[in-house]
Parts: sequence; C-alpha cells; structure tokens
Amino acid sequence: MPAFAGTTNLIIILLMCFPLSHAQADTLQKSFKKITQAQPHTFFCQLPISPEGKVTFQACGYCPIEQVSVVRMPIVPTEWLAKDLPCYQHKLCSKPNSFFYKGLSCCKKIDVFYQRMSQDLHNWVPEMKHTKQLRAQHTPAVLANVTPALGCHELQVDKKRHLIHIPEAQRGAFARIYLYMADTYHLKLEKDLRTTLESWHDSYGVTAWEKNRNRLIYNEQGTYNKRIEAL
Repeated sequence: MPAFAGTTNLIIILLMCFPLSHAQADTLQKSFKKITQAQPHTFFCQLPISPEGKVTFQACGYCPIEQVSVVRMPIVPTEWLAKDLPCYQHKLCSKPNSFFYKGLSCCKKIDVFYQRMSQDLHNWVPEMKHTKQLRAQHTPAVLANVTPALGCHELQVDKKRHLIHIPEAQRGAFARIYLYMADTYHLKLEKDLRTTLESWHDSYGVTAWEKNRNRLIYNEQGTYNKRIEAL
C-alpha cells in the first residue's frame, strides 16, 4: 500500500478551503501540459501529439490532411459539475449595473468548490478541439449506426437523443475518471448512468496508461484515483 494513501482525502479537503489564484491556475495548466507530454496522444481518438501540442489527421480518404492544436477536455462536463450548486441555480452574482446573474459564469466567479472541481487534473484529458465540442454535454452510451466524428471514426454521437458513443478501448478509463469525480465531489448521477459506468469499470481492466497517468497526477496535484489502483 503506498505511503500516501491515507493523505489523499485530507489533501482534497484542504484544497477546497482556499480559492484558486491566477498563479495556481497557471500552475495547473502547466501540470496538465507536463502530463500530456509524458503520454502524448489524444484520449478518444488515440492520435499522437507532437512536441508542439498538435495532431495530424485525415477525416476521410479523399479529404486533405489537417493539423490542429490539442486542448484540454473534461470527461465530466463543467456544467454537469455546477448544475446542482446554488451559484448555478440562483442569481448570486452581480455586475456593476446591479444586474444579477447565475450559471457557470457565476460559479467560476464565486464558488470555491466548483473552482476546485473544474481544475481537478483527473478530469482533464487531451483531445482535438472539435472532438471536445462534439462531446459537449452528451450522456455516455454504446450506440450503433450513427455518424462518426470528424477525424475519429470510433467516436460517434446521436444528437437527437443527446448521447455520445464511447469507444470500447476507452470505456474503462472513461468510467473510472467519471466515477472518481462523482465519488470525490458527491455528484448526483442518474441511476442508469452510474450502472453503465460501474459496468464499464468492472468489465474493462485498468491499463498501464491509466496507472502511469494516475501517478503523474499525484505527483502534480497530490490526489489519487483509488479505482485505478488499490490503496
């Protein structure tokens, strides 16, 4: 059992007591970049990332080859993190003209708990920008006969039902990240979604990539995903 096992929950609690400064946010971005450079490929599409932080892909056999930048993408959408918080549901923020507002902008401004959730390195993975946009707030699922995503033929969406197909190779890692966030921050998951995620966690074994990433994040952030390795 690692010596740091007993300190993980204490670190999370202490982190939540203090709001992020700009310097801390910059440090977290640098940490994400360091982790990505240690494992340089996109999460869903498994495309290699160059030292400059770009990927090269071809959307189809006759399409031109493109090079695009890689961005950080949350596995649990940021609005899902905020949706049950008072800052998201009620008008708690104000502007100089006395206009009060709610929603994600308000949570980013005043809610320390949301700030910590949204900056947790465990929830960030590298991906192409249009893949991040495609993921949006769609619910993870297993689909058939839907249109593949641009440049990533295993990633599919059903826009009518707001579902996103998770490629089989990524289901275990996806589930363990999602469940870590839900368990750590007490997020409310629909029963069917939790059942699906728990099933993927049980059915798809932990990979070497997950273990290495978990240790890299611990080195940067001091928190550990217990679903990846027993503590």
